[in-house]
Amino acid sequence: MKLIKLGRYVMLVYYFYAAHNYYIVGNYSGIAYLTGMFMLLFLPKILRFIFILKTNRRYYQ
Repeated sequence: MKLIKLGRYVMLVYYFYAAHNYYIVGNYSGIAYLTGMFMLLFLPKILRFIFILKTNRRYYQ
């Protein structure tokens, strides 16, 4: 449950960051936009992978 709330918080921060870049800089390139959408698409898988790494102690030994 905490991981889901963390993912929503990260997505909210990312949306604010993208909007800030778009309105303040005004030169939001297509490559950065596609990269952002790609990261947003795979964000749950990345969070799940990090969570598995943290719960599995053998990766740090």
